[in-house]
Amino acid sequence: MKKKCAKGVFFPTDRKYAEDTKTMWKFYLNASKISYEQFAGYTYNQPTNSERKTGIQLYELVHALEEQMSVTLGLGLNIASTCDVYYTAISTACDYTKHAGLTKEYQELSYKLNHLENG
Repeated sequence: MKKKCAKGVFFPTDRKYAEDTKTMWKFYLNASKISYEQFAGYTYNQPTNSERKTGIQLYELVHALEEQMSVTLGLGLNIASTCDVYYTAISTACDYTKHAGLTKEYQELSYKLNHLENG
């Protein structure tokens, strides 16, 4: 990645999870061109025995995706694939937060999911 892509982009220090999701798309906005390969160089899996930890991770991921969609939509970019990821993340986060007893997070996510599914 070129140095100019990092100009004005900072990883958040107030987040424990999803800081990469909250940040990486900003590098892309600063790039003049982007290329990619259909190969995942690594797999990001963190096995956890805690539904609570997973619920919080997914809750933070949903918020990171909301920021990304808001800004990129405002720039007139196609956000269809991000919306697909968002729907999957919010659906999964609802399940985890409910089972983990994260009531406030579950209520917020289920409200959003209900509106996504029912208009």
